[in-house]
Amino acid sequence: MQHTKGSFKGSRGSELFMQFWLPDESKKAVLAVVHGFGEHSGRYMNLVNRLAPAGFAVYGFDHRGHGRSPGQRGHIQSWDEFLGDVQAFLDTIRQKEKDMPLFLYGHSMGGLLVLSYGLHYDDIKGFIASGPALAQPGVSPILLTLSRIMSKIWPSFSIDTRLDVNLISRDPEVIKAYQEDPLVHSMASARLGTELTKTMEWVQAHANDWKK
Repeated sequence: MQHTKGSFKGSRGSELFMQFWLPDESKKAVLAVVHGFGEHSGRYMNLVNRLAPAGFAVYGFDHRGHGRSPGQRGHIQSWDEFLGDVQAFLDTIRQKEKDMPLFLYGHSMGGLLVLSYGLHYDDIKGFIASGPALAQPGVSPILLTLSRIMSKIWPSFSIDTRLDVNLISRDPEVIKAYQEDPLVHSMASARLGTELTKTMEWVQAHANDWKK
């Protein structure tokens, strides 16, 4: 398979890192990958190594504030920035892969982003949400309230989420690779926290609007 790295212009003109893998033989379809919180597009080689040899082109990008993309780690001004980035990413893919069936895949926070994108736009052949972040288990009401307050007065205020790596996988090798990955982080701003919570609530409230 062929591997290419590059960039594209996301929302608000941000230059975001992207990479893609093309099959050696003819293509059947294209999968656009949206990664989860704290990680990056390079962590989905399990998908790439299975799908590219089977004839699928796989495209991924690093969210703003993640991986090789610029920006404060784990910070956004609004969820619309994420949605705009995904839309720009898909437009970039369409320019390269004209007339190919295009599927959107997301995991965890990326899964939530895929669901929220699908509820706003109907321009994709299919949507795949793996373990979408639809709740914040273990987060105390006090911390959520504090996050909402800080989001208004100091939105970029950031804390280490201390993500439990044992929730990543049951495979020790996967956990080890995650811990040793220099591009992985666990920082989240107050604004990202409140935007995540609002989007979780919005997606669940509009679940019946899904007509795919």
